[in-house]
Amino acid sequence: MPMRPFWLEQALAAESCAPCEPLPGDTRADVCIVGGGYTGLWTAIMLKEQNPELDVLLIEADICGAGASGRNGGCALSWSAKYFTLERLFGVEEAVRLVKESERSIHAIGIFCEQYGVDADYRLDGTLYTATNRAQCGSTDAVIAALERHGINSFTQRPVADVQRMAGSRKHLEGWFSPAAASVQPGKLVRGLRRVALQLGVRIHENTAMTGLEEGKPAGIQTPHGTVRADRVVLAMNAWMARAFPQFERSVAIVSSDMLITEPRPDLLDQIGLTSGVTVLDSRIFVHYYHNTPDGRIMLGKGGNTFAYGGRMLPVFDQPSPYAGLLQHSLSEFFPAFAEVKVEATWNGPSDRSVTGLPFFGQMSAHGNV
Repeated sequence: MPMRPFWLEQALAAESCAPCEPLPGDTRADVCIVGGGYTGLWTAIMLKEQNPELDVLLIEADICGAGASGRNGGCALSWSAKYFTLERLFGVEEAVRLVKESERSIHAIGIFCEQYGVDADYRLDGTLYTATNRAQCGSTDAVIAALERHGINSFTQRPVADVQRMAGSRKHLEGWFSPAAASVQPGKLVRGLRRVALQLGVRIHENTAMTGLEEGKPAGIQTPHGTVRADRVVLAMNAWMARAFPQFERSVAIVSSDMLITEPRPDLLDQIGLTSGVTVLDSRIFVHYYHNTPDGRIMLGKGGNTFAYGGRMLPVFDQPSPYAGLLQHSLSEFFPAFAEVKVEATWNGPSDRSVTGLPFFGQMSAHGNV
């Protein structure tokens, strides 16, 4: 059995439900979704909310949340910092709309959790984009000015003393704060989505990998023990797309994000002033990011350490982080008070970095149904 990252292990320990049975044989569905992470589960839920009669079936190769959704940094952020890319790709009007929608979606996560009683440690406490060395200073100015010009800027520059106090660290040399961001326990969120999907009547089969895709109307999703015939198919596999479909090898780079989490030390969090659920990111290409947890831990991560070529899923992605020493060094640099605090766990995982840094959506079948 693969090692479960800290977030997912914590979420699984808090629930009592058994895994959903693997698909036992051939079946038929209106919609078949491949992938039981945020993308797949939220798609299933929204389809059922709009049309409860729709027969939606979801297959997942492992258990729901075993991919990126159950092990990410838990920083719920908008697309405002990507404004220039959005404008280049889609023009001003659509870029403005997407920034607004992306900020609205942060609030929508909280509304969803409240509506369905999902306890995902959702805290709408904002984000700080900071500089941690002289070279990073000023790197946010241009995008803030563009957001300001278009009337969509939610960021304010804070005095350095405020930034250091809110972020709990003297390492920050400047910072911009936006209230339109949240932190979550990502494993609890994805397992909550699974529960809601089941409640709404989505048929879920875990430990059911897609082994092939037959084009046609209906399309056929092959699995080890049967084929799903479906009028429409949604492929929601993210980093795993490049392995399943060679045409994605050049569209996404598989790159790790490595994380650690400390034992609970709420006393030290009080001492350094990191007492809200604010998410903090520096201005590197592959950023450091961190936030605390309601039970008094610090989660700190860094992107971009391991690259996997040709869509390969490396064994290291399901093991403790090989960069634990680097993470621990960063932890003690940001928080000298935590230098001797026990690290409860480290982990990493594959994330799909697209050429633009944005997700992309598209049609994959000549029949227009995938």
